[in-house]
Amino acid sequence: MNRISRVFARLAFPHIFTALSALSVSAVSSVISLAGVGTLLYSPQALAVNCGTFDGHICSGTAFQYAGGFNPKAGEFGGFGGAASCTATRTPVIFVHGNGDSSPSWDAPTFQVPGYPKAPNSVYQQFKAAGYKDCELFGVTYLSASERGEDRSNYHQPSKYDILAKFVAAVKSYTGKTKVDIISHSMGVSLSIATFDYYNNWGSVRRFINIAGGLHGLDSCLWTGYANPYVATCGSQNWLDPNVFGFYPDINGINPWTGTTASYALSNSAIQNPSVSFYTIYAGQKDQYMCATVSDYANCGKSPLFATGCAADYLYGPTQ
Repeated sequence: MNRISRVFARLAFPHIFTALSALSVSAVSSVISLAGVGTLLYSPQALAVNCGTFDGHICSGTAFQYAGGFNPKAGEFGGFGGAASCTATRTPVIFVHGNGDSSPSWDAPTFQVPGYPKAPNSVYQQFKAAGYKDCELFGVTYLSASERGEDRSNYHQPSKYDILAKFVAAVKSYTGKTKVDIISHSMGVSLSIATFDYYNNWGSVRRFINIAGGLHGLDSCLWTGYANPYVATCGSQNWLDPNVFGFYPDINGINPWTGTTASYALSNSAIQNPSVSFYTIYAGQKDQYMCATVSDYANCGKSPLFATGCAADYLYGPTQ
């Protein structure tokens, strides 16, 4: 989960970005510090989620890694969280992975990237090192194994919103807390935003961390077109169901989700929900997925940014 990108060779199109860059891992630690999670070294004991075999891209750990009676039954395809004899005292954290990925990858090992310090812990391990308990950390897998293998075909749709919404409700019920913190990556960012909009449930969120989310779409999708049946992830807003959409940038109003004018536009989330603290972690033009083609290269690195004027939006980017 700690890579920049892979190459989608079959179409000469970039593979869906499913991993954190070294910048993102260290920046997550910075954001986490705001919530009282410092830079500590992790002790390998009592690990609730296990990456399993790591191939340099994704983890292949057991799909369902629940414990302590936590069983969300949300229609998910895997997840982690829960512990016996454990009482949640902090706001629970829910990790939402990106396209082509799964929840165990939040425990992916880190590695050295030239020009950046090596993160000492995986994102998950960083929380454990700071004292978060297993009954306060949860992850959900919203993609099936076949969907993870065909990530070019995945897009935002109500059936996925239902999985995340039910998972959030299960975490709140299990922990007895009224709010959760969301840490989301790539497609997990836009999927989470769409879910809370769809169910009008932003009241359940305290903090929202956006890691490399395609809020303004993906400029590389300009290369594929907005109605390419072979790359559905780059689609526009669906004409029959406005809650179905892909990552095609909003041009002439064909995808208001990735635009700036609609109240429900992804980038307007911080403005529309001032009671939630929003954080953005991005790599600018160093993001090899956002900026995989020459299409609109001058603006490609800005896609993860919320609308300007958002007092609650904290930025961690190439210069931070």
